Amino acid sequence: LSENFGVRIMAANVNAIIQSLVEDDDESGHFVSLAQNNIENTASAFAFANQTNVVHLAEHANELVHNFGHDLQEVLKDKRGGSVMGRKPNRHMGKTCDWERLYFGIEGQEPVVNECKFREVFGVPKMVFQELLTACKPDLEVGPDRAGRIGMSPLLAMLVTLRICRTSDACVQFEDQVYFSEETVRQRFKRSIRSALKNLGNKYLNTYNKDTVLEREIKANAANGFNGCAGTLDCMKVVWGKCPMRLQGRFKCGTEPTTISVAAVAHHDLSCAHLNMVSGANNDIQNLWQDKLYEEILNGDFGRQTFKIPGPKEGEFHLLYFVVDGIYPRVPFFVRTEHHPASRQEKRYARRVATFRNRVERMFGVVQGRFKIVRSGVRVEYHNKKFVHEIIEFCFLVHNMIVHASQSGLNEQFNIHGDALDDNDITCEFQDDEEEETTIYGAQNVLNDDEMQHYLRQEAKIALDKKEHIRLREALVAYHGTLNNTEF
Repeated sequence: LSENFGVRIMAANVNAIIQSLVEDDDESGHFVSLAQNNIENTASAFAFANQTNVVHLAEHANELVHNFGHDLQEVLKDKRGGSVMGRKPNRHMGKTCDWERLYFGIEGQEPVVNECKFREVFGVPKMVFQELLTACKPDLEVGPDRAGRIGMSPLLAMLVTLRICRTSDACVQFEDQVYFSEETVRQRFKRSIRSALKNLGNKYLNTYNKDTVLEREIKANAANGFNGCAGTLDCMKVVWGKCPMRLQGRFKCGTEPTTISVAAVAHHDLSCAHLNMVSGANNDIQNLWQDKLYEEILNGDFGRQTFKIPGPKEGEFHLLYFVVDGIYPRVPFFVRTEHHPASRQEKRYARRVATFRNRVERMFGVVQGRFKIVRSGVRVEYHNKKFVHEIIEFCFLVHNMIVHASQSGLNEQFNIHGDALDDNDITCEFQDDEEEETTIYGAQNVLNDDEMQHYLRQEAKIALDKKEHIRLREALVAYHGTLNNTEF
């Protein structure tokens, strides 16, 4: 065998090692030792042909590794994949984001942007952001990547998350602002939302069954003439712009866009005490059938509490109720708005119920005004239904944190709108409630025979209590008929 042929075989083996290193994503510094071992084995294989070629091949091998070792390491760094296997490598931005200096300051310096501008840009007070960052920071810590570059910090990841929810912009639009790739922004956005729900969800979401929260709500509603009321319940639709084609039949009605039906319970302070999401093809009643709150009420796990309604038809009742609109059924735990009042007392009662129920509409308006991703639709590049639900839950979670901060005296007594808290702002104006159109569509989940029989039995049990609903309504009409408008 000739010397040139042996060198060519050796070079081919070295190239094979390089390809294996790139595919296996091994450490680039390990190349030199692997190359030397491979060259020695190649030289030993050809030693039987000519003993002098062994020395010559070893010299060529050392010269090759010495001259091109550094270049091969750089090639390996540049050929590394991106944040997701199979994607192109992340681009080198060559710059660093300046958001930390602008909004928080560095090395003892004052931040460039003040508190009001921070709330305007990200939609939350700075104290609420600090609580959110403190809870999620352990889950968002990252070290340098395999190329030695520092990843996105927890502070920047949470700022980007709030900014995406605030503006509903695509992740690719943040490349020029935070100087990270689109895929990095998308992954950090997803990780930040799930970390916030994991660490703060039990504290700020689904608080309707907590004793302290429920007692405070019942006391506040009793001061407005609604004794035994646990809140107001209603649904809204959130557009899902990136819904996959295979799911669009379940998430839209006819020519309407694909939506998600969100049922929420609002308290007197406009906080969200309960949240349930189903496909947009379901109306309010079908959303109620799939709600855990509905099952707890039927099973007696929620709402079993005795209260009295004063007035000409004073009575004692044993089940808390929610104020809803006219689409919901006439059951003992619902008080509906009156669209066709006859007497003067009923007209006054209908006006007061419509004004009281307007709380949940105001809560939806506040959340939609703060987070454009809820108002204009979830249009980020996500096709997972579960994560779209998590985005909506995150928006309501941050909203509840702002409400709690305003009640706890944080952030210089700012209310949920970001303005100074004033006692004169806690007022309600009487408004006429418009009757909603009710269109029945197919339910999201098909019930089997046992589940259908269970629901039929529960509905039959509720139908027997229709007299209790009528007695509750008559007591409220008689009581509110004796109240003046200024007392509400």
